[in-house]
Amino acid sequence: GTHIDAPSHMINKGKTIDEFNINDFIGIAVIIDVSKLKRIDIEDLILYTEKINNCDFVILKTGWYKYWGSNSYLQGFPSLTEDAAKWLCSFNIRGIGIDTISIDNFDSIDFEVHNTILSRGIIIIENITNLDEVREEEFTLVATPLKIETGDASPVRAIAITNGAAEIALK
Repeated sequence: GTHIDAPSHMINKGKTIDEFNINDFIGIAVIIDVSKLKRIDIEDLILYTEKINNCDFVILKTGWYKYWGSNSYLQGFPSLTEDAAKWLCSFNIRGIGIDTISIDNFDSIDFEVHNTILSRGIIIIENITNLDEVREEEFTLVATPLKIETGDASPVRAIAITNGAAEIALK
């Protein structure tokens, strides 16, 4: 289930998967452990300001992927607040990832967080797994989608390349 949402997933005339350069899906990522939270707000992220300022991707580690395959996975998962999404989008990042089925609250109807992020041309990576295996807070992320013509989303095989050159599949 690991996948990327392109801006066109929610934004009329937003950029589609095939309009991105392959290099847009590769870069420096920082993992932020938010596993003790239900709602991820600015106050929970502000400590990471310098790291976010120097990365391409922010990965939110909620620990929720451990529920994969159960009914619990689909409801009550942690999510980003709209204010936190706006704050993250104020940085020069290319993407925000999370290890839940959605970056929005599970009962969202308007998908405010999706719309906030995607309207700024930033991609969303959802359903990331194996984040506990990434031992470094910063790593190189490779999350290349299928080049689907006019696609608004795509499955990905996400890989973490750490300083030790070990590769960890995050898909």
